[in-house]
Amino acid sequence: VSDMGDADFRRSLWEIGSSNEGVPEDKWPADLRDFRLTADNYVKCAMILQRIRAGLPVVLLGEAGCGKTMVLRALAAIVGAKIRTLPIDAGTPLHAILDFVVRTNMKARKYEERAAELRAIQRARGHKVTAKARDVYMFLDEINTNPWLPLLKEIICDRRVRGMRLAPNVHVMCACNPYRYRGKRPARAAGGAG
Repeated sequence: VSDMGDADFRRSLWEIGSSNEGVPEDKWPADLRDFRLTADNYVKCAMILQRIRAGLPVVLLGEAGCGKTMVLRALAAIVGAKIRTLPIDAGTPLHAILDFVVRTNMKARKYEERAAELRAIQRARGHKVTAKARDVYMFLDEINTNPWLPLLKEIICDRRVRGMRLAPNVHVMCACNPYRYRGKRPARAAGGAG
């Protein structure tokens, strides 16, 4: 790994995790065009792809601003996955989470339907059946800031939302910031300085 360059990292990740064509770098969003894979980020991406392949949830833990979201966005571009992100905070209402998950799942099911149509065409023409549904990375950012953890557990671990199964090409990913114990603080008197 130490003698690999950015292009080698990208090619290797595409080979490990792609069911589709990757997005050409000139079509990447502007903020990703200068993104370079380091050996550390390459290993993180390879581990993420292994968890996806195993059907396990991906949970990224790191300080705010350390690049968790950027790494996932770059990985999605490299392997040709669609990434949908929901930034979560303490004020994110339940309906916003449900709406995001349902819409993301519907998008993934459309990719599944299109792939099924392409497979049928390939079979009818006697071609090798290669069509696969585009992967969709459903990224829930800062999950530990929200009071809806039981719902998030259902989505992340059980791959369901209110009993509805997630499409097989949906890969749930989430990020959280480290827990900080703040210790006991002295109680303040009502009305000001104490």
